[in-house]
Amino acid sequence: MSQPNHEIAPLLPPYGRPLSLVGFCLNRDVGRTVDYGPYRYEYAPDHQDANLWGYCFQHRLVAEAVLGRRLDKAERVHHENGNKRDNFPSNLWLFPSQREHMLYHKRGCPRYQQEVLLRLLAMAKDPKVSIGIAANNLGLSQSTVSTMIRIHSIQWVLAGERQLEESRVREALEGRTTLEASQLLDVNHQTLRNQFPHLLQKRASPGILEDHKEQIHSLATKMRAKEIGSQLGVHFDTVRSAIERWKKQEPDVWSDVSAFQRSRPEGGRKPRRTA
Repeated sequence: MSQPNHEIAPLLPPYGRPLSLVGFCLNRDVGRTVDYGPYRYEYAPDHQDANLWGYCFQHRLVAEAVLGRRLDKAERVHHENGNKRDNFPSNLWLFPSQREHMLYHKRGCPRYQQEVLLRLLAMAKDPKVSIGIAANNLGLSQSTVSTMIRIHSIQWVLAGERQLEESRVREALEGRTTLEASQLLDVNHQTLRNQFPHLLQKRASPGILEDHKEQIHSLATKMRAKEIGSQLGVHFDTVRSAIERWKKQEPDVWSDVSAFQRSRPEGGRKPRRTA
């Protein structure tokens, strides 16, 4: 293989543009080639960068033939079309270092494109837009969008973090449980507990049901605590706590209630058979 002519004065480095603008590697004897991984290697045993088997990266050999000089070890040859086996000078660009090479990739990468970033910033302020929706709108993967959020320190407003007007929350809570109100407002129920604890009614003490003891005893043999609570206008945990307290006081009287409450609802999984 012919070697670069080092008697020719080195040309100015054509950094950031195709090597074909400098010239073509005429009269270059191409050695045997082999493809390994994404790259194409060429047999050049006399080259200083040859590996143990006498092969070098073909793209670096082509660049040296075009420039008429050896490449500096820091210089990087870039494949513009992404095909690392396409080593024609028109596809090869030279960069002075790996840093400059990566900066060029970043300029063409959606992660660093100003237009994409501006669209992402606008969506980040909308609590109705999730990261998945943003990824679909931008035509990117969720991992790419998550990386952009991290490297650009974008504050993403989640649905549960939106600012709710107290008047809307009061209206939603009228005649509804916290869970029902949260579903109406399209937020997590814990958001209401965190932001509006003063609007939420505390759960009634089990003692409030003393006057309904006989009624609950009658209902509890055919209805679940949740249904009883809905009928009496209290939380089902209040009903359960009252039943548990009465069972301890009068275990024989409340044994039938205990058996029903422990049984599975109709249509549920059948109890295991015991030997």
